[in-house]
Amino acid sequence: LPPVALFQMAYLNNDTYLDLAIGPTSENEILVRLGRREGGFSILPDHRMHIRFYRSLFVLADMNTDGILDLV
Repeated sequence: LPPVALFQMAYLNNDTYLDLAIGPTSENEILVRLGRREGGFSILPDHRMHIRFYRSLFVLADMNTDGILDLV
């Protein structure tokens, strides 16, 4: 993985395995890794989010109260 500023762990896909959101990378991406039953995290090709923001932080929260975490 490239150098990153921070990471967040949460149940992003509503299974029982913790997932990992990592970023921002040096290329201003947030990388998502889904937790696996056997341990560790999957690598999701084409699951990078290119974003424009100041290199500070991001938060996972249910902003619109639909029960699904949002990336803020």
